[in-house]
Amino acid sequence: MIGAYHALAGTLYFIGDFETARRYAEHGVHLWRAGGVQSHAEEVFAPIVACLFYGALSEWHLGQIASCKAIMARAISLAKEPHDTYTLAVALWHAAVLGHLERNPAGVERLASDLIELSTRQTFAFCLSGGKVLRGMGAQRFRQYSGRYRLDRGRNPRLSGNRLDAAPALFSRSKGRSFALWGLYLRGA
Repeated sequence: MIGAYHALAGTLYFIGDFETARRYAEHGVHLWRAGGVQSHAEEVFAPIVACLFYGALSEWHLGQIASCKAIMARAISLAKEPHDTYTLAVALWHAAVLGHLERNPAGVERLASDLIELSTRQTFAFCLSGGKVLRGMGAQRFRQYSGRYRLDRGRNPRLSGNRLDAAPALFSRSKGRSFALWGLYLRGA
């Protein structure tokens, strides 16, 4: 049953229904807290952690910044408990996305570096790619905010086939802010 709440929370989050996504994520957490819920062997990662990170991201979109950070910290701590490294990698990725949404480049770089290290050790190719994209975006944001922002105008990252190609799709649900920032990046503004 908790897997159903995880699936609904994730689906609703990605279609932009943040209030309902948060509600289903909370239902999954309440069911887990009631006890007696065990993860099945065929699950890729722990559904309780997914409920927590979708709940945290939904909270951010709804303006509940303080609670979203606490929920995300809980998701990461739960992912560390059973030594489920893939669940931890996915939780780190979502925490870095939250850092990106909060415009916290230092936090994004730290989480992305942790994700890259874990993904390299465990050979998680998808998480490794996501960590590299996030680390690059965190570094770019840091340079932009610290006055050292510079774009090589002779090179279009969108056409070059490098890891920046995936970035707009990864952050399309941040109320248009990421696309606007991405457009500024591409134009060199």
